[in-house]
This record gives sequence, structure tokens and C-alpha cells, in this order.
Amino acid sequence: MGSSGQTGPLVGSRRPGPLSVRPPSTRPATRSAGLVGSAAYSRGMALYQHVCYGHWGTTLDWSFTLHSQGSLSTGDAETAWSGAIGDLWTDITGLYTSDVTIYDTATYGVDQTTGRATAKSETAQTLAGTDSTGVLLPPQLAVVCSLRTGVLASRAERGRFYMPGPASDALDTGVLATATVGTYITGLGAMFSAMTGAGLSPAIYSRSAHTVKLVTEYDVGNVLDTQRRRRDKLTETRSTGTI
Repeated sequence: MGSSGQTGPLVGSRRPGPLSVRPPSTRPATRSAGLVGSAAYSRGMALYQHVCYGHWGTTLDWSFTLHSQGSLSTGDAETAWSGAIGDLWTDITGLYTSDVTIYDTATYGVDQTTGRATAKSETAQTLAGTDSTGVLLPPQLAVVCSLRTGVLASRAERGRFYMPGPASDALDTGVLATATVGTYITGLGAMFSAMTGAGLSPAIYSRSAHTVKLVTEYDVGNVLDTQRRRRDKLTETRSTGTI
């Protein structure tokens, strides 16, 4: 779920992040894209891992991560990340019921050569959805933002993160409505613009190769994905019948 498909922050007690599978569909998926930037990677810059933490309902958590590169302190990088998440939420808040919230953002300074966190800064958040007509969908449904570096041949050149699925009225015949996808593209564009404006370049970090690739494009598909770990957190109540 992080910017390179990883499973969460490198230190700390909360770890987002599961494997995911795309549900079968007979309808062709469509994707909408946006541009991030084209800044060149610099070995002299610091590496950060950003995390956004939220609640689904009253008992379950969700989160997503993203890497970036810059020359800020960890605290200043977190200030920029917190503001960027605020900009994202301003645009997409109407897609979620009040049961979906963001309660915290965090930024980790990362040692590129080891992948280990060296510092942490976090900010408490009180953001909630504003959709009053839709129905809360199951927690395992997710909207995926795919990240591109301009080279598609290697997995190290691509990444993604998983936002919570929206309310029921954001769908059209089982997939995200065209207007819904456009809202995500706009909100994510605002998030990325806030980051780059503050001196953070969104990036994909490979934990195995310890390489950093700057993101130049992002896209969102209209088919909801599934995160099994979010489903596994849900306590199931079963009813029994006799034969």
C-alpha cells in the first residue's frame, strides 16, 4: 500500500497494509490519470515515508503510505504532508459518510541504504466524511491510486496506495462513477501539488534495491479493489439454520 506497494511504516506500533486482489469483473475498467512532476532524483536529498491513518466505523482502522524526497527536516516534511492530506480530504470528503475519518498523519525519516526509520513526526487530525445520503460500504473495498515513473518495464518503477472505498452513492452499476473518479483525480492532484510546492517530490522507494524513483504520473481506475487484511479485522456474526 505504500508508494512501492509496501505494507506500512518501518517503525511504530501501527502497521498499515495488506496484500490485495482485484475482484473479478465483466466490465472493462477505465483509468483516469494526472501529472505529478518531472524533477530529477538527487542522491543528496532526504527520503521520507508518509502515512495517513483513519477509522472505518468505530472499531476498524485503515491507512495508506507514500514516499517522498526532499531537503526538509522530518518535522517540516510532516507539516507539508499534513497540509497535503487536508487538501486531498477537502476535495473527496463528500464521497464518504461520517463513519470514515482521518485521525492522524505521520512522517518518518528513512535511511535509504537500510530502509529503516531514523526519525518520526506526527499530527493529530479530526477529518470526517460529509456524505449524508450514501451507505457505508464494506471495509475491504478500496480505491487504488497507481503511481508511475515513466518506465513500465520494472515493478520498481511503479507503486500504488489504497484509499478507503467511498459511500454507495459514489458508484454507478457496481463501479466508481465517472464523476467520482474525477473527484479523486482532482483531490490527489491537490495533494501532490501541495507536496511539491512545499519541496517534497513524491517517490517510489524499493526496499530490496534501496533505489528511489520520482513519480511523474498517477491514475485511478473505476473498479474497486479489495484489501483482505481490512476485511480480516471485521468481526463476523453468523446465523445458523438446520436441515
